[in-house]
Amino acid sequence: MRSAESLINIGKTYFSQGKYPEAEQAFRKAVEQKPDNAEAWKGLGGALVGLRRHSEVEQASRKLVKLRPDDAEAWGRLGAALLRLEKHTESEQPLRKALELKPDIPEVWFFLGVALQSQWKFPEAEQALRKAVTLKPDAASAWERLGEALLAQGKYPEAEQAFRKAVTLRPDDTAAWGQLGEVLLAQGKHSEAEQPLHKALELKPDYFLAWRSLVTVRMLQRRYSEAEQASRKLVKLRPDDAEAWGHLGVALLEQDKDVEAEQALHKAVTLRPDYVEVWNCLGTVLGTQGKHTEAEQAFRKVVELRPDDALAWEGLGTALGAQGKYPEAEQAFRKAVEQKPDNAEAWKGLGTALGAQGKNVEAEQAFRKAAD
Repeated sequence: MRSAESLINIGKTYFSQGKYPEAEQAFRKAVEQKPDNAEAWKGLGGALVGLRRHSEVEQASRKLVKLRPDDAEAWGRLGAALLRLEKHTESEQPLRKALELKPDIPEVWFFLGVALQSQWKFPEAEQALRKAVTLKPDAASAWERLGEALLAQGKYPEAEQAFRKAVTLRPDDTAAWGQLGEVLLAQGKHSEAEQPLHKALELKPDYFLAWRSLVTVRMLQRRYSEAEQASRKLVKLRPDDAEAWGHLGVALLEQDKDVEAEQALHKAVTLRPDYVEVWNCLGTVLGTQGKHTEAEQAFRKVVELRPDDALAWEGLGTALGAQGKYPEAEQAFRKAVEQKPDNAEAWKGLGTALGAQGKNVEAEQAFRKAAD
């Protein structure tokens, strides 16, 4: 029978060759022979990391830190295993312990940053990730995560720099290219945002988030036909995504493709009944087609969800007036001008509704307000 020391050496040889199953077998035999041999548990944990069996990595690492409480690498491995098992809060303590023992391990600072970011602790995550990139400036993943932490805090110029560093170090990083486009978009650099978004889609043609950002760019630039094409890609990738159908509906509406727009917008509010912006657009497109009863229903939904929406009250007044419901139209237009006193169209609508009821003096006053 081979000794535990011999098995550990065999395990190390297999591990160095990337033969993780064989390494695992050798290290397991070693710990069976000598359950308190820290080197054997360390080797077993490493082999299990290579096999991506993170639950077992956690178990092996817990054994190792009991045997070697001052082993920074062991604590770091335990924290990383917990993080990969999505035990984000629990991972913090062993990661901090590792850094207390050895403060200059860039990988552990990276994992700590990820753990903090997963808990929405963005300022702390930023600090940890800055430490990671200071210790290891060529760590593309750390730069990408730093960019995410900065983006979440609205620090757009700094986030842009971090994402640019990430894609320079790792040009095939789809997510970093996509997020670079997103942060440029957030800064109003619409034209500049297109190039990284196209790069992300070149690397991964079905990258939903990049398509969504590209739709936003094209809508802001009023390139509605191209926005429609990108939106159609979105709904193909995720047929149950209400926002994607909403984007498609708006792009179609802006091109006066009312029938298609109505269908897309209906799909959006079916998927998400509280989608206020889409109910507003749906009311508009229904009114444009002369479907005033349905337009009324759409605008009523908006004011139910958002009672202070002046444009929705105006749309509701228009739909009611088109049906001859002048007293109700008057009330709706009054709500519209109450919310937005400088809304000339709402004052005109109010004047029309009042005139239709024979309230000529009030109608004249409303029309004067519209002209002011």
